[in-house]
Amino acid sequence: MKALISLPDTLFSLPTLLAGDFNLLHTRWQPSLTYTPAVSAEPFIEWLDQLGLICTTEADRSTQSRGNVLDLTFASNSLVRNGVHTELATHLDATSDHKPLLTTIQWDQRPPPTGQKIRFDTLDQPLFRSLLTTNLTQVKPNNSSKADLEKLAYGLVSAIRNAYQGSAKRALPHRRGQPWWNSECKEALQQYQSGRIQQNKFRKVVRKAQRQFWQNKLLAAAQTKEIFDISKWHKSVGSYRSPPLNDPLRPDNPPAVSIQEKRDLLVRNLLQNTAEAGDIPLDCPAVPRAALPFPEITMAQVEKAILKAGNTAPGEDELSTNILKIAWPMIKDQTLALFQGCLQIGYHPKCFRHAILAILQKPNKTDWTNPRSYRPIALLSVLGKELYKSASTMN
Repeated sequence: MKALISLPDTLFSLPTLLAGDFNLLHTRWQPSLTYTPAVSAEPFIEWLDQLGLICTTEADRSTQSRGNVLDLTFASNSLVRNGVHTELATHLDATSDHKPLLTTIQWDQRPPPTGQKIRFDTLDQPLFRSLLTTNLTQVKPNNSSKADLEKLAYGLVSAIRNAYQGSAKRALPHRRGQPWWNSECKEALQQYQSGRIQQNKFRKVVRKAQRQFWQNKLLAAAQTKEIFDISKWHKSVGSYRSPPLNDPLRPDNPPAVSIQEKRDLLVRNLLQNTAEAGDIPLDCPAVPRAALPFPEITMAQVEKAILKAGNTAPGEDELSTNILKIAWPMIKDQTLALFQGCLQIGYHPKCFRHAILAILQKPNKTDWTNPRSYRPIALLSVLGKELYKSASTMN
């Protein structure tokens, strides 16, 4: 008991469950006690109150054959608020003189659900063009001020995205099961379980579905040259959540476990420069310099930037280069006006500055508890990246 009480409080900063045969008699958990409480019970109770640990064992419910409450369970406030409770589990009796206890914890540590990606291969192109044409009627190519550019950029992106969402399906989450399992397999399984077909016929349907699924995958990969998709089949290591992360900048802190804690730790270690100086004051005097003339971008240059763009990962707007190429005949006038206005005024719209930060594992690293074993990748709007590319390639 002394060893338990002497542990540092930092070990109990996370949600804590403490259980065992404490062999401590006290009226706190046994109000009907007629014996003298144990001497070590009082300092133990003070330690529990200091840490905010609450007894979840039912009071005065005997856990031992002599009628005393000796087996106890304590939980932190966060677990108690989520509904943790302890009860006698007589069905787990293993002939001991102590009765078994069963503690139930609401353990839902899954990250918040995220929207599934839009599948480009399900795009209904005629419907997409029709929806986009309707949406673009509200997008006026005004580019004379920063406010106009903001409105134009937001309206253009929203028009394309809404048309894309309305004409394509999102990927279905596959939390378990096999990707080749289809409605025919499901129907055959029901018929087999009800005795309407034999086992060999059910297996025949399953083998056919498997064979057809992998043949379609190979055919699609051969046609689109998506070799990286094929390489995923040969991954021998599964995809798991990252382990708890240690903070080199704050070594006394407990490991980061939750998504929020890991995010803050990675930002602190990978994106913040503790040695960087403050920004230059806006009123700092500067030596004026001559401005070089900037040529006006042409439709041919913008078209080349859009149609020749590589297939990069989309940003928050979910617009890939493939969807921009399909939409180009309808959005070219608005896009040209947007690019010309941004380059003339020297302004980059806010919707193009927002990035999704993806954390990838560095190769040849073994210590995944170290944040330096990861590298951040910023996923920006593809349309915004093409604006930047157009400006950087102009003479």
